[in-house]
Amino acid sequence: MVIKIKNLINDGRSLWEIEIIGSPTTECSTCPDYTYNDLVDYYWPALVAGVEKYSGQNIIDYVGHSGGCRVALDSLKNWSAGKNNAGYYFDTTTGTYVLTDLASSPVDTFIGVACPGIFNGTSRFTDQVNTYGNDLIRYLDGGINHPTQTEVGLRLRANFFEKRVLGDDRISSNLMNYYLNLVNSTSDTIPGKTFSINKLFLIAGDKYPFKDSTGQTGIDDDGFVLVSDVNQIFNSITKNIGNVTIVGAHHGEQVSDKQVQKSIIEDLK
Repeated sequence: MVIKIKNLINDGRSLWEIEIIGSPTTECSTCPDYTYNDLVDYYWPALVAGVEKYSGQNIIDYVGHSGGCRVALDSLKNWSAGKNNAGYYFDTTTGTYVLTDLASSPVDTFIGVACPGIFNGTSRFTDQVNTYGNDLIRYLDGGINHPTQTEVGLRLRANFFEKRVLGDDRISSNLMNYYLNLVNSTSDTIPGKTFSINKLFLIAGDKYPFKDSTGQTGIDDDGFVLVSDVNQIFNSITKNIGNVTIVGAHHGEQVSDKQVQKSIIEDLK
């Protein structure tokens, strides 16, 4: 997630970047084929607990893009009361790694950009999954643990996804299968449903209305996430302050879109 770091630092903020997925230590041929629940119950709590320890703050503001938004919402719901021994931090005094806890209600202001919901509608992604999803599933079942997202796009016959929406970052097969199942499931739970937070701001893109394989025109999606899903997430979470902002950018563009950056800065203030 790219934001105007200098502006925030000038406001006296301490900024920390966490890498939930996509790093060389999580995406490699010998790396664990982690699941969505692994991210929710282990990765995210450990990373945020580390930020709390290093920064000396028990309450933080959080900005997450795509899966970094969805995972965070479900993790906050599961661990709203905190989590003991959530992860390790490096103690510079002893030179060792020490377990630390995740505080209860650790996030005050939550900003989610392009946050996937339960795919309750038609987007370019859902249309391609419904048409070519079985080809991708067969490819993943062939022993590919961490395909590039370009490889995913190729199996979905969607050049649109290869570079512009997904890119070349890798993703675990289990996580990819999780999203494929979301498209076809009618029983999934809205991320973060029923949990409470002080401030909630969500940003969604509507750049790519399109005609699906039946000739029906889709509306209000960023190529991957539907605006209707983002609104559904927003309405399912209790908050004191918040809103949904719609921008004219596709899924990948939103990490650097000027309107998105402006909204993030304003919401954090």
